[in-house]
Amino acid sequence: MRTVRSLLFLLMLFAAGCSVGVGVQIEDFKPAQGPQGVHIELRLKGKVIGGNTISGELLAVRADRILLNVIDNPDSPNAKSRVVLIPVSMVKTAEPEQMYRVKVRSKRKELDEEQVNRLRLVARFPQGLSDEMLAVLLADLGQDRVDDWSGYNKGHPQTF
Repeated sequence: MRTVRSLLFLLMLFAAGCSVGVGVQIEDFKPAQGPQGVHIELRLKGKVIGGNTISGELLAVRADRILLNVIDNPDSPNAKSRVVLIPVSMVKTAEPEQMYRVKVRSKRKELDEEQVNRLRLVARFPQGLSDEMLAVLLADLGQDRVDDWSGYNKGHPQTF
């Protein structure tokens, strides 16, 4: 009798485990619907002009920096996209939309390899951007260079 109860209890745990934590289905996952990257919200350390959060489409990720496509004044009829480079050292947390289990916390100046790889999977350019690709993207958005919050870019496109 005790064995039957134990087996029944294990079976119930197994059944519960199969339905808990399923998360977002692929047909509901926005980045799986097209080429765009996941929408991500970065909470920044300290006080930054315009608030301590920035959000946009995740374009590319490196261990020390994150490249976003940010829409200025999204509710305005004159809303405009711009490419912004954020150094990881400025980031307190990063929360990709529909990815509740991936909260990147940067206590250092770089993300660890697992964090970079997880975010790359949902970036528009998981392989990164060459100078040529970045120049085309900037031209399409009417930008002459990346809005660089870190000082990496000195007036010319940079391989990302």
